[in-house]
Order: sequence, then structure tokens, then C-alpha cells
Amino acid sequence: MKNRNTLFGILVLAFVLCACSSNTTTKTNIVEEAILVADDDHMKKQGTNYRIPTPLDMFVLVKSSGAPFIEEALNSPLNKIHYNSTVSRSVNFGVYITDLAYCSVYGNFQGSLIYFNAAKEISVDLGMYEGYGEEMAKRINENLNNIDSLIDISTDSFYQTTNFLNEQGMSDIMAFIMVGCWIESTYIAFEAVDEFLLSNPIVERIADQQFLLENLIELCKLNNESDAMQEVLEKLLELQEVFDNLYFNSEDMLITKTQYVDIANKVRELRQNFVR
Repeated sequence: MKNRNTLFGILVLAFVLCACSSNTTTKTNIVEEAILVADDDHMKKQGTNYRIPTPLDMFVLVKSSGAPFIEEALNSPLNKIHYNSTVSRSVNFGVYITDLAYCSVYGNFQGSLIYFNAAKEISVDLGMYEGYGEEMAKRINENLNNIDSLIDISTDSFYQTTNFLNEQGMSDIMAFIMVGCWIESTYIAFEAVDEFLLSNPIVERIADQQFLLENLIELCKLNNESDAMQEVLEKLLELQEVFDNLYFNSEDMLITKTQYVDIANKVRELRQNFVR
């Protein structure tokens, strides 16, 4: 159990640091080391390259492609009153911090504060207020006009929460959170595409999610000790089956329009199942 929690902490650390790797050279170096440690300790034994989903990286790509900010794609903060179970709270905590990241990248400062507060309220319900205290809220209020600072703040709060969960032996909750992060960032990416074009960098990144989903599933399997996690895994495996059709494409065809539509429909269905 101790080794598994240590590995999980390393993987989440890589996730957090990758998200802000554009900020400083030092952080980028730490990311590379963290990913290598994760590979050595577990995935290299399985012959797998382990990559961590990075919502901020996704949103930087989405913004640079010229896609507009889509407010209606975000999960309404009002929905938080419906999340009464540990699973729904954990997954939607991940959804809300991803929406926070999306707002931060696009410079939607008011949205950043709104989604920080939504995540903060859920964190209290989950008993993990660490990382989402008044001092962090004050930092957001003081930096509403600074995109880089908002990204750093959201990363700091996520990192502090990660430390708290690992110290409390709650790595299963962190797994649910990362599921929420991944499904929300992938869903928003789909919403940012007006028309299917292979030349669209967002379409290419969406196809790459096939491998990130596989890694996310492996990460969840590390914490597959409850019926709730088994149910989430079954949903992710259903989505993986749709993604697996990409393996049958020729080398010069990354993804077909039919495959794209099938994956988009499944992602939207899964996301709706989580946020409703």
C-alpha cells in the first residue's frame, strides 16, 4: 500500500508540474524527473510509456488554435448541490478545477474565481479543505488580472490538495479527481471544434487522448478496491473500446470523421453521466 501511494503521489506531482511546465525551466526539469521515476517504479515493468493528462496544456493548444472561449461548455457551479456521494463530489471537483484552468488560460478572471469557489465548497464536503483555504482565495482576488499568476495559484492549490490526500491515505479520491480532470478537458476540446478537419491541431490532440485514456485507466486500476471505482472503470473501458478503433487505421489516417463523431458522442455521454 505504501509503495502504491508513493507512486500515485509521483504521478500526480508529474500531472501538476506538467500543467505549468511553461512557467519555468526548473519546473520543467522536475517534470521530466518525476515521469522517469514513475516509469522506473511501475510502468517500465509493464513495457509502457506512462504519460500524464495535462488539461492546461490542452487549453493552451485550444486557445492558440483560435477557438473562442465557450462558457456554455463548462459545468454550472449551481450543479454542485446535486453531488452528494464521495464519487460524484470527487469527479466534479476534478471537473471544476479543470474549468478553473480553462478560465485562467483564456483570461476569464471572474470565471476563475467562480470555479475556484465551486471547487472550494466541494473540497470542504470531501474533507480536504487543504489547498483551498482563505489565503488561496485572497491570492486569487489579488491576481484577477494576471493570467500567469492565476495558473500558478490553481496549480499550487491542486498540489497542496494532492499532498493532503496522499498523507490521509485518500489516493482513491485523487483517482476520481483525475478522471474528472481528463473527461472535462477532453469534452471542452470537442466543443471547441466547429468542423472536423484533420489539419486542426485540436482534432489531432483529441486522437492522442487514446493513449492518455489508457494510462488513466491503469492509474484507476491501482485504486480499484471499491464498487464505486469499478463502476467508473467500466465506463472508461467502454470509452476505450471506441478509441481502440483508431488502431485499425492506416498509417496516414490518424482518425476518420466517423470515428471522431463516435468518440465525441461517447465522451459527451460519459461527461453528462458524471456532471448531471
